[in-house]
Amino acid sequence: MSSSSSSSSSSRLGQAAATTQNLVQQLAAVERARREQRAAQGGAAKAQLARQEQRAADAALDMVDRMLAQLAADASASAAADHDSSDFEDRHAAKRRRPEAHHSASRDDRHRGSEPRSRDRGRDRERDRERDRDHRPRDRSRDRRGAPGGGSTAASSSTASNSNGGGGAAIARGSLVAARVAQAAEQGDEWILATVLSYSGERGRYTVQDYDLDSASRPTYVLPPRLVLYVTEPAGRARRATPWDRAARPELPRGTRVLALYPGTTVFYECSVVVPPALNAALVGVLLPPVPGVPMGPPDAADGAPPHPAANPMYRVQFDDDGGREVNVPAHLVIPLPRARD
Repeated sequence: MSSSSSSSSSSRLGQAAATTQNLVQQLAAVERARREQRAAQGGAAKAQLARQEQRAADAALDMVDRMLAQLAADASASAAADHDSSDFEDRHAAKRRRPEAHHSASRDDRHRGSEPRSRDRGRDRERDRERDRDHRPRDRSRDRRGAPGGGSTAASSSTASNSNGGGGAAIARGSLVAARVAQAAEQGDEWILATVLSYSGERGRYTVQDYDLDSASRPTYVLPPRLVLYVTEPAGRARRATPWDRAARPELPRGTRVLALYPGTTVFYECSVVVPPALNAALVGVLLPPVPGVPMGPPDAADGAPPHPAANPMYRVQFDDDGGREVNVPAHLVIPLPRARD
């Protein structure tokens, strides 16, 4: 946009210069004609005519000077405005995670299943495995203290302690969870929708798989319980009674910081509650297109039942850096933002 405005300003200055040159040539011609006329005249009439012509020439030159000054001022103001607009757009683009169409580069990559991100996650998974091996003795001792009965548990135990729910049974295999995984250095970590593959009570680690069905490669991650948050059961599967069933929890009030599944993606982003379900009369959220396999209503809702706020509660939330747009998200896809921990 800056180059286009600069070109326009240069064009106007060129036109002004051509006009000025034409006026100067005309004035010179008039001056020559007047000199010839004065040569044929004499006395007082000649002097008076010369003064009148001089005043006319001075007035014409003043007009040309004012016109050139105005054109220069306009060009300078236009260039300054273009520079300010370009700076604002650059700062705005750098600040926002998502473009105007509500999807950031990371969301678009996950929606398209980009291969570079899959490779990055594969490398991050290998680093996680190496870190897990380094800290395995400490994890095993912690599990022995927290496991029922004080003894060690089997590698694939489904009854090991889980810090996500504050103790009790581990999140069952097949459940949908929010998993915090490492991304590229400039993007940091992000919470993605994932499926639980297994839980190792001995290591105190979940193995989860990226739920992005559009991705050609769905990487797996080995994560500690604090980086795995229960979300819901897959569509068509009965609700399982677990300590992390948020239907039994009080709803989150206005202003609460939460994680919510962003429309049309498999990524959870930070946002603030604008209207809790009890005050929100919305019947249907805006998760369009829906993520395959993710239920749009509560897992225990009867199939085919008409939606209503009591059976299909919705939070109205406002995502960070999303232009202030308010979005309705099903309550079971909204998670309290965990406290920051190393």
